[in-house]
Amino acid sequence: MWTTFSLRRSRTYATILIDAETRRRIDVLPDRRSDTLVAWLREHPGVQAVCRDGAAGYADAVHQALPDALQVGDRWHIWHW
Repeated sequence: MWTTFSLRRSRTYATILIDAETRRRIDVLPDRRSDTLVAWLREHPGVQAVCRDGAAGYADAVHQALPDALQVGDRWHIWHW
């Protein structure tokens, strides 16, 4: 599971990777670019399921790096859509 956040108001965004089972932070990526996420996922091939928001870039990144991984929407985004 991951979320994006602003490092500086409306300026620089990053991505937090969170273990959905333990709710602990796994890593922080420096941006929201799909190629950054693809690289991270390829370095961590044990990922089997991804809980994410609806961003198309994240969906594409997961599909490129882990084509067999299950992708699900996170509760907050489903509720607020």
